[in-house]
Amino acid sequence: MLSSEIFDILGQRIYNNSTQEEKGSHTKELNIQNYAATSGIYIFHFTLDTGEKTLTKSVKVQLIK
Repeated sequence: MLSSEIFDILGQRIYNNSTQEEKGSHTKELNIQNYAATSGIYIFHFTLDTGEKTLTKSVKVQLIK
């Protein structure tokens, strides 16, 4: 299971999605401008649960409109 979340700099979640994918390489495209109303810093948080282990990654992104 892959969970994707986006938070604004105040910690409010503006996007949340969970998907179950088959093993392998996958590409997803997300237009943050559909969810973020203003320029600013956003935190993308990803969690991958393989059933055997859980991996997490957070990335800061600066959006300039």
